[in-house]
Amino acid sequence: MMVLVCGLWSGCTKTVTNSPVYTGVVIYNVCGNVVVQSVGPDYIGQDNWVDVNNSERPVYNHIFRVSNPCQFGAYNYGDTIRFHITTPQAQRCTQCDLYLVLPDTAYPVHVEN
Repeated sequence: MMVLVCGLWSGCTKTVTNSPVYTGVVIYNVCGNVVVQSVGPDYIGQDNWVDVNNSERPVYNHIFRVSNPCQFGAYNYGDTIRFHITTPQAQRCTQCDLYLVLPDTAYPVHVEN
């Protein structure tokens, strides 16, 4: 019965996934632009991404942008998170027009508590 009620109530979402749990470090979470580097032992994301937003031009491997920033949360630079890949969701949150060059690779993620 709870599943039926949850399905009818638009504010209730349930994430069901068979995706493995990954570990990552937040590189950016600015104005709805979220970039994460996976740190293993399982890796996802693209390699050799040059962060041209940083004057030092660091090169990252295993990097991706979060395609569902509205559900990501308030994690900051350097925070370590555990997450899995989830299903894409509609994004209806405010994002500012800050120009950042972001990785081409993107995943919708759900951060584990």
